[in-house]
Amino acid sequence: AVAILSANHTAIIARDERERLLRLAQRRFRHVLQLPQRYRFSGATREDFLRGTQRAENAKGKLGPVPEEIVTREKIPRFSIAPSPSPAQSSASVEGEIDPADLEAAAAALRGGIAAE
Repeated sequence: AVAILSANHTAIIARDERERLLRLAQRRFRHVLQLPQRYRFSGATREDFLRGTQRAENAKGKLGPVPEEIVTREKIPRFSIAPSPSPAQSSASVEGEIDPADLEAAAAALRGGIAAE
């Protein structure tokens, strides 16, 4: 917005162009701010998907299918805040065991993300 106003002030762009560009910038900015509102929590865990529970079926109906490699931890989601699992941790999660170190690392990552903001 500052660049647009400066360009108009120095007669690089006309007033109508300034207004058009400012409206476009405002629209894009509002779009970015609305992205978190699209997040929908399903309550389902990987364990639910592996076992095929009703909670997993409800999540699939609401949010769509989850790729199998994500469920089995063969592939980590691009924006995952949890640390990448080792092969031992991956097999432990398939068996239903939760490693307390994983939970603590995820909690620390969340606290770090909140503190950074």
